[in-house]
Amino acid sequence: MPPSYDLIFLRDGEFQTKTVQVPNAKEAWRLGREQYPDCIRGVVCHEGSAAGPVEPS
Repeated sequence: MPPSYDLIFLRDGEFQTKTVQVPNAKEAWRLGREQYPDCIRGVVCHEGSAAGPVEPS
């Protein structure tokens, strides 16, 4: 099972999250930019996941 990531986005002045399962942080950022192009603010890997930090590209 792929690692879990929280997509963090700002909508209507409030931070919200959506958990996704993708192979890596780069893919989580890609998905976040695709689904929330104007409001994605960050991606956080769930604790215990094998993924390391990745800067958005």
